[in-house]
Amino acid sequence: MALVSFIAGFDAATEGELLDGFDAWVATASPAAGASSFAWPVVVASRTWEAILDGRNTIDAMPRTLQQEAKADLMRLLDEFLADRATNAAG
Repeated sequence: MALVSFIAGFDAATEGELLDGFDAWVATASPAAGASSFAWPVVVASRTWEAILDGRNTIDAMPRTLQQEAKADLMRLLDEFLADRATNAAG
């Protein structure tokens, strides 16, 4: 998904600050993947398409019918993560 590449690029431009802690945070929000060695794009995709966790599928193989839902979920998760982090930093 191009959105994943865009977000990863944005994270690189911030020298990793944008997504610092996102891997662990999104894993706790994704029971199917749980605490695993999967990178955050796979964990997020698994919330819509659990077949990605079998090790044989890649994010590029996600059915088109699920891609919009996965993109919306990614944006919602990113919003929640950044809001939680801002709240914790302020408090």
